[in-house]
Amino acid sequence: MTNKVNGWPEPTEDSAAKSTPMTLPDLLAMTPAPVAQLRVLLVDDCGPDRVLMRRALTRSGQAVYELFESSDAEGALQLATSHRLDAILLDYRLPAMDGLACLDQLARQLEDVAMLVVTGQGDEAAAVRALKAGAADYLIKDDVLHNPSHLERAVREAVYTKRLERENSRLLKTLRERNQELERLNRRLWEMSHTDVLTGFYNRRFITTRLDEEIARSHRYHLPLSLVLVDLDHFKQINDQYGHLVGDQVLQMVGKHFRSGLRDTDLMGRYGGEEFMLILTNTEREGATIFCNRLRQSLETTPIVVAESGELHLTASFGIAGYTFKNESVEDMVRTADQNLYLAKAQGRNRVVVAKAAIGAGSN
Repeated sequence: MTNKVNGWPEPTEDSAAKSTPMTLPDLLAMTPAPVAQLRVLLVDDCGPDRVLMRRALTRSGQAVYELFESSDAEGALQLATSHRLDAILLDYRLPAMDGLACLDQLARQLEDVAMLVVTGQGDEAAAVRALKAGAADYLIKDDVLHNPSHLERAVREAVYTKRLERENSRLLKTLRERNQELERLNRRLWEMSHTDVLTGFYNRRFITTRLDEEIARSHRYHLPLSLVLVDLDHFKQINDQYGHLVGDQVLQMVGKHFRSGLRDTDLMGRYGGEEFMLILTNTEREGATIFCNRLRQSLETTPIVVAESGELHLTASFGIAGYTFKNESVEDMVRTADQNLYLAKAQGRNRVVVAKAAIGAGSN
């Protein structure tokens, strides 16, 4: 059996739709409005008890109610899914399907509806089961029927709490979204301030900062460290012959070529123009020399393929500086590596120079 009283119109599709999530300032400043208009479903197989509960709810005048009634679980489920409800008063014992089974189904379908279980006698174990099943409150029928204000207050408080939970959920969702956006912006800001726009590797300022950190670590733990400055040979000719767009692509591809030969613990940045800085951690000058010659030969024998220009053959010159455990500064190491790079260029390019000695020279 189902019944609708008070003659309120059915909610329209627009009114039943979920409201747009509030902004964070709105939610923070929000004071929930008093529960003044409620749509409540009464589920009880006893008709006289439903009448008494209806009278109890409407007697105090604290809120305006639109009441629906059902004598069984099947009717309750139909009404609950076809109407937008604020609360359900559910008898603990129902024919065909008991109240807890009905409560379980309703709770899974109607997350925003406050559900209160009503029973004919006090039973603490039953109350615990009802609350675990999703009930907002557990009421003794004789108590609420003899004290109408108790029933009405319990319904309003349950609905109020449910609305608070819903708004809290929206607030948490908004906070999560704002935090994710903030994290994204922070990552973007870090990338903009620490990496080179063209190549995506560390920029000059940050790679020198990392060099200073690695020098301090090497000094503290007596670990070897090597610094390499690499400059592409005759790069200006590529820009002059093919244009700067092709030159930019070449820098990107050469940078990836260099990076693929490094270990995870090594560091790489664009030092300026066509010049790269490599920081080889825990590496002696001898090991750095072997590595740089391998990298030099690999670049020399591997054409750089650019769609607009076909295969381009490049070489590079390398200048190496090794940390000497004498409180050497960033400026000292960069100066030494730069001097050795200058010697590599002066001695014919396409070679590696360490300690002012040319090694592995090629022809270019």
